[in-house]
Amino acid sequence: MTVIDRPLTSEEREFLVKTLAAHVIADQAPAPCSIDEARAVLARFEAMGQLDIEENAEDAYVRANGTLLVHAKRDWVAYYAFRPGEDPLKDERRHDDS
Repeated sequence: MTVIDRPLTSEEREFLVKTLAAHVIADQAPAPCSIDEARAVLARFEAMGQLDIEENAEDAYVRANGTLLVHAKRDWVAYYAFRPGEDPLKDERRHDDS
């Protein structure tokens, strides 16, 4: 793991919310939910001031209304935020706890 000692970039923040968190909501919704619908839900949380992105040098977190939606390693986020053609959800490292 590479330590990233800087704030998240706008691309990384967007990746965390519009890709990862949106997939979590779409995949776990009790009724069928598209990625666009999930993004709209996240936008409502953000408009209400209830969408939080936290980071440290190793990890990034997205919470909506206090509920953890995403925990990702910063180096993984940095890699995929700038590679829109690659599918991060197929990366076996996404479950790596090391």
